[in-house]
Amino acid sequence: MRKVNRRWLLLVASLLAAAGQCVGQASLVGLVRDPSGAAVPEATVTAIHLQTGLRQTRQTSVEGLYSLPALPVGQYRLEVEKTGFQRYVREGITLAVNDIVNIDVVLKLGATAETVTVSAAAPLLETQVGGIRGLVDQQRIVDLPLNGRNITQLMSIQAGVILRASS
Repeated sequence: MRKVNRRWLLLVASLLAAAGQCVGQASLVGLVRDPSGAAVPEATVTAIHLQTGLRQTRQTSVEGLYSLPALPVGQYRLEVEKTGFQRYVREGITLAVNDIVNIDVVLKLGATAETVTVSAAAPLLETQVGGIRGLVDQQRIVDLPLNGRNITQLMSIQAGVILRASS
C-alpha cells in the first residue's frame, strides 16, 4: 500500500512540475537614460502584471541597463523611478511566450511627483532574436473563416509563412 501511495505522489509531483514548465514566460530588457543620453544607474524599474498584480522590480546597473526575466505572459505596465527625475509609466505592453522585449526609457528631469505616461507607443520590437514570429490571438481565430477547421490555415496569416501543397 505504501508503494502505491509513493508512486501516486511521484506522479502528481512530476505532473505539477511539467505544468509549471508549460506556462509561458517572457522578458523585458532595456536601457534607462537621462535627456543628455547618459546612463541612469540605480533607477527602480518595475513591471506590473495587470491581470494578477504581480510586481517584479530591479535596479538599473551602472550602465543604466535593466532586465526583468521570467515574467508570466500577459498585459503589463512598466514604471521607472529615480530621485531628481519625473516618474515614467508605459502602459499597454503585451508579452507573449518567449518574448524578449526591449524598452529603452528616457527620464525627464523634474520632481518625482510628476509622471510621464506613455500609452500610445510604437510596437514592441524584439532585438534579441533574429527570427520572425507572431501571435494569433483568440479574436483572429474566431474571425478567420477556416475551411474544414484546418488549423494549418492559421499559419498563413503570419508574415513570412508560405504554405506548400503536401505531396
